[in-house]
Amino acid sequence: MLSILIPSWNNKPFLQLCVESIKKHAGLETQIIIHVNDGSDGTLQWVKQQGLDYTHTPQNEGVCVAVNMAAKLARYDYIIFMNDDMYVLPGWDTILMREIIALDTDCFMLSATMIEPYETGNKCVLVGNYSTSVNDFKEEQLLADAGSFKKQDWSGSTWPPSVVHKKWWNKVGGVQ
Repeated sequence: MLSILIPSWNNKPFLQLCVESIKKHAGLETQIIIHVNDGSDGTLQWVKQQGLDYTHTPQNEGVCVAVNMAAKLARYDYIIFMNDDMYVLPGWDTILMREIIALDTDCFMLSATMIEPYETGNKCVLVGNYSTSVNDFKEEQLLADAGSFKKQDWSGSTWPPSVVHKKWWNKVGGVQ
């Protein structure tokens, strides 16, 4: 149901945690597509070993090229763009799909709410410091706190994680 595009540039430990969280917490069928920029840190080899769908450039081509290359492999109607340093919570995809269905149109772009470790004045995020590194990531605490997070719906973001129907991705020239 969901094709998830994740660009990565030599960020293997974070990418591994991100992919693990998707596999652990996905309630819907998902296709994970990684674009590996460079990959000299072992990322490319790891992605291949995992049997993930992927695209690759030998140098860093940037986010736009990365997600557009990866989008060419999307099998599902809904394309999610996510960064490699994100961790998804239980129910993230089923809640998102419930919102998509309620819209009763494919003409939308939705963004989820991120949790950031520090207060920056950004009104579109929740603040909770569960670490900024993989080595001391407070996964158990994050999962324990997840049910208490409250944020009203808000408008105006194009930040990842975001979702758009594949028809619109292609229509605006995302896949060439």
